[in-house]
Amino acid sequence: TSYATGSAFPPYLFFDGVDDFLTAGDVIDLGTNNQTSFSGVNISSAIGAVYAKSVAAAGAGRYSLVRDLGLLTSLFANASINNASVTDSSIAARVLSVLLTRSAGSNTLRSNGVQVAQATFTPESANYNTSYRFLIGAYGNATDTGQISYLNGNLYSLIVANSSYSAGQISSTESWVAAKTP
Repeated sequence: TSYATGSAFPPYLFFDGVDDFLTAGDVIDLGTNNQTSFSGVNISSAIGAVYAKSVAAAGAGRYSLVRDLGLLTSLFANASINNASVTDSSIAARVLSVLLTRSAGSNTLRSNGVQVAQATFTPESANYNTSYRFLIGAYGNATDTGQISYLNGNLYSLIVANSSYSAGQISSTESWVAAKTP
């Protein structure tokens, strides 16, 4: 993973799509919370995870934002898989927002301030405290001992909050992220 500085504005993390990723360890569990995330990113290949607290296997409490074979997907798994997916052929830099409102049973994916996909499910408040690693730029393999779906592209910003944002907070945060995403 490279960090561009100096003449590069704004600064960003570059992921090569081969073996670059960051891990924060076992953090940002959902608990009983809703979740809102914002990322300024460009994804330069057909497959790549922006972030994931998930493994490539069944299990509740997983979430991720990933591009896989032409679909941009916000994944949330409780007793079932609740993906908000949209066909995605763009590699342009953009602001991606995920509004996971478990209390209302909604997983909403936004791109550049516009809702592009939504999945609904039975509202729930189960307590999810998984041992999965929180990865940036990759997805955990089936046993969470390695990585897959490496990001090929630039990450300009990433915000993950275990709370719901109001419409005004979403708009202002998307504007802030957009100003840092060329």
